[in-house]
Amino acid sequence: MAAWLRLGDGAKGSGAARIRFKDLSEGREPLRWQPPTLIDAASMLEGGHAAAAEPLFEAIQSGDEKTVRDAKALIRPVATYTGTVLGAPQQAAIEGETTSPEVWAEFQEWWGAHVDDRALAMTWLRRHEFDRHIYLRSEPDWDRFVASFAVDTDLYLTGPPFPGPRGY
Repeated sequence: MAAWLRLGDGAKGSGAARIRFKDLSEGREPLRWQPPTLIDAASMLEGGHAAAAEPLFEAIQSGDEKTVRDAKALIRPVATYTGTVLGAPQQAAIEGETTSPEVWAEFQEWWGAHVDDRALAMTWLRRHEFDRHIYLRSEPDWDRFVASFAVDTDLYLTGPPFPGPRGY
């Protein structure tokens, strides 16, 4: 394989350099499909692909301590949020660090029956849309806290001219 690299405007005497390329594919094994890694599966799951949870569930059932720990850490954010929103019976159990493989197997069955790409799109992928409203919900508490530094008062506004909670 050879290519020509032209220098200048292409007029005679402008110079041309012959470039040779070596074929690096000789002697190399062809690329083969490999199953996704746990991180690939977790990325796809966080992107809204419900079926990507299957390799993570399989890793949790594998029995290898490091693999189980890694798979639980990768699936837990999506699983706990989605399980809570959609009402999984195991939602409280999967939040713990010492959740048994049997509970995860039950959750996997629930996941297969109740969670699809559409459910993830409606819940997990839209989870930050109401953050501003949640923040605003806490605004009155913050305002009371800040005002307590300027105005010495409590819930009942006791002291003159206001009567206390007992009426005196």
